[in-house]
Amino acid sequence: MNNKIIDISGIGHSGKTIVNDILKHDERIHVHPSLFEFNLLRVYGGLINLRSNLVDNWSPIRCDMAINQFKHLIKTISPSAKITNLRSMLVSNGWNYNEMLECDFENISNQYIDSIIDFNAKSIWPFPEIYQNAFIRFLRKINYRLFKYKKKHNLLFSSGSNFDAITKLYLEKVLFNHGKNIVCTNNMFEPYNPGKYFNFFDNPFLILVWRDPRDIYVSTKVGDIHMPSDEKNYGITKLHKSFTLSDNVNNFVKRQRILLSQCSFENTNRILNLKFEDIVYNFENSVKEIGDFLKIDLDDVDNIRKKVNPENSKKNIGIWKNYQNQDETDFIKTELNDYMSKFGYK
Repeated sequence: MNNKIIDISGIGHSGKTIVNDILKHDERIHVHPSLFEFNLLRVYGGLINLRSNLVDNWSPIRCDMAINQFKHLIKTISPSAKITNLRSMLVSNGWNYNEMLECDFENISNQYIDSIIDFNAKSIWPFPEIYQNAFIRFLRKINYRLFKYKKKHNLLFSSGSNFDAITKLYLEKVLFNHGKNIVCTNNMFEPYNPGKYFNFFDNPFLILVWRDPRDIYVSTKVGDIHMPSDEKNYGITKLHKSFTLSDNVNNFVKRQRILLSQCSFENTNRILNLKFEDIVYNFENSVKEIGDFLKIDLDDVDNIRKKVNPENSKKNIGIWKNYQNQDETDFIKTELNDYMSKFGYK
């Protein structure tokens, strides 16, 4: 079975949910919920860091630390916090991967970790102590001063051999567990040198969605006129306002400029760049373009249109024009002129 992974991404509040909605109405594709982001690769301590320290920049210090960071990540993101389970309340960060991925994610991940460890041994090893909290370091010092006791660290060794092949099999188990060989994720890849993520899959595709930054900014101030049903009850507008830094227009622009400077906007056979506005106003052509890119026949456009209803999304385009502070939107246009010109925003 030739499994295909599709990721929908952007730089925040760009309207990518509409692509998610287009694909979820094809029964051949398992589409993750729009509010669930599969962060296992990109998050600090995740698979990108693990590969860097076991393959590209190996040393015994970094190898041991990277594996332990990944183990901690798995322990934190796997369980759901349940009021009846004190441990889960203390450990879980609320990402609930066991539940969201509908599998025993924690057990599968721990088996994967065991498979990349060549051996472990107890050793006096000072490096992990750097990252322990001050109280633990204080207790260690007291133990040594009073009893000359030096706790040994369980040192983990991995040669990193066959890392890519082993990791691909692990991700296949985690993601392709619904009897479908096409899976669509959200923000698993990023627009910043996304090729590094493709090492983990045999057949990856990335769709990047871009939006007028003035609408991004204003929508976090006044709210989108139309909001997808999945987002209505989760305080999404407040969340978007926070992570886009739109409390302050200068910070918003600085964030946008830095993020955009790391993007190439080039289409390849693995990467497709789309404007949110083009998807909405040229819906039929956009669906065909997406299908051609993914090599999937999305030919029932009328049915997809009926279920997605792009007419609602049109209400979220050009909302900056009615914003009370046009000095701010003019400032955004001026400061992000290269991006605005590239995508034809007037």
